[in-house]
Amino acid sequence: MTPEKVVIAVNGKSFSNDRHGGAIRAALNIINGLNDIYGDRTKELEILIPSYKEIPHQLFESKSIRVKVFVSPLYANTYFKNFWEQFILPFYINRTKKYQLLLNLTNSAPVLIPLAIPQILLIHDIGFLNSQWFTHQFSTYLKTIVRVATQRNIYFTTVSQTSADRIQSSFPTIRSPEVIYNGCDKPPVNSIEHNCKFNYIVFIGSLNPRKNLEGLLASFFILKTRIESDLKLLIIGSHKEIFTSHDRNGERCDRKDIIFTDYIDNETKWSILADAKLLILPSFLEGFGLPILEAFSMGIPVVASDIPVFHELYEGAIEYVDPHSPEDIARGMQFVLGSRERQQVLIQNGYEILNKFSWSKTTQAYASIIDKILFFNAI
Repeated sequence: MTPEKVVIAVNGKSFSNDRHGGAIRAALNIINGLNDIYGDRTKELEILIPSYKEIPHQLFESKSIRVKVFVSPLYANTYFKNFWEQFILPFYINRTKKYQLLLNLTNSAPVLIPLAIPQILLIHDIGFLNSQWFTHQFSTYLKTIVRVATQRNIYFTTVSQTSADRIQSSFPTIRSPEVIYNGCDKPPVNSIEHNCKFNYIVFIGSLNPRKNLEGLLASFFILKTRIESDLKLLIIGSHKEIFTSHDRNGERCDRKDIIFTDYIDNETKWSILADAKLLILPSFLEGFGLPILEAFSMGIPVVASDIPVFHELYEGAIEYVDPHSPEDIARGMQFVLGSRERQQVLIQNGYEILNKFSWSKTTQAYASIIDKILFFNAI
């Protein structure tokens, strides 16, 4: 029997990061959407985070979303955050007996101490299995978390069927993940500034080796030998301590036609995307690829990797290239840049694909799963 008011805890370990990548942006959209659905207040969300410094009030659209803080001076320490997640968070949840479910939206969950309540764990992709892309500590931590989670009362979700298949293959004992597609943020049309004075193509993403920055730079060098143009390459993204560092050599590139912006705010990102000639995303692996949807929404053609997830999600709206071949990446960019007809086909197909994705659909799917879990847990 469920209580009159259901309180859902949200694991806010990762919300301290003020440089929000795709996983955190997706989590915040899901939280805000669920809060809208629960407007009758029969269900409430409470964000549990490690320290005062990390209170993300400005990240949430409604003041009705409560934030519970566990104070610690070690807020910036990754190891402490892992300790907090595995020991302090479950201790608090088990002691208070206040919550009916724990929602984990950023790849990890408390699993070392069994909880008395069910959990949902969203795994965006399995890139963490490759220790060449992430530090050994980070990779080992997430491998352990997911492996142990398969033995707990945890329901799994992910963002594409491709990711679901890979998760199932890598962790055969896992409860089959439910696929819930991400949505797409709507561009702030009224605040977009068009003031760029040069032509450019753009990459958006973290500077993780799986994003194939080295291949991107090599392909851009090839492209510039083939076209007479002042075209520049803008690389929007930052490096994180959980990534391995061998791809950072590109940051020392002193060519004037390659610009590293580091992390930028959301409005600046949309303004840069609005004037781009194309978006280039030559990743080796992706769970979803949010920047592609953002490019579609701005009417920008996309050149991206010929990988299964992009065929699943964006078939017909991408110029596919082999991420292992800088020559082919350059070919794809040159073809799209030189063909107005191809650009129009990609842009039109991108607009049509956008109709498949919305945060409203995403949050409705999560609300349904939550209701189902609470129902069966109450029997």
